[in-house]
Formats: sequence, structure tokens, C-alpha cells
Amino acid sequence: MSYVSPDTVFPFLVNSYGTVAIFVYVLIAFAQLRLRARLEREAPATLRVRMWGYPYLTVLVILAMLAIVAAMAFIPDQRSSLLFGIVSALVMLLGYSVRRRFGSSSPATAS
Repeated sequence: MSYVSPDTVFPFLVNSYGTVAIFVYVLIAFAQLRLRARLEREAPATLRVRMWGYPYLTVLVILAMLAIVAAMAFIPDQRSSLLFGIVSALVMLLGYSVRRRFGSSSPATAS
């Protein structure tokens, strides 16, 4: 792609990366909230590393990251990064949806 459109592809990847990274961290934090609650219910003895401030610190981090994404909409230099990040996240969600719907049902991917 960089040979086909070097002035478009690289800036797109650079501009979208930060926002996509924040989205990934938000998803990780939500997963930590959900999975830790389940683990504490089902097998609390298996928790070897206990995060201090749980669940309040995790919620605070989620709110802070969402505030950063919201602030990007009000900073003129960051608007393109926000837009590219949202487009990238939507493309990934679309790809996931297509794969989930039409993907193979091999034992490794079957649920």
C-alpha cells in the first residue's frame, strides 16, 4: 500500500494508531472488570495478582481514557486522528462481524 499511495497510507496509520490504542486499552479495562468479577465469584483462590483499587481504579481509568477521546474532538489538531481512529475501529469491528458470521467452525474457533 505504501507504494500505491505513500502520501495517504502512512499518515492514516500514524493518525489512527493513538486512538485505536486507547480503544484497545478501554476494552482491556472492561474485560478486566468483567472477568475479575467472574473469577472472584467462581475461584477466588486462583487470583495470584491482586490489583489495588479494584474496581474503582479500573473505572477511573476507563473514564479518563474516554475523556481523552472526547477531548480529541475539541482539539483541532487531533480531530483527524480521532476520525481516523474511529474509522479504523469500525473497520476492525466490521471485519470481526464478518469473520464471526461467515468464518470457519473449526474446533479452535468454535464456541
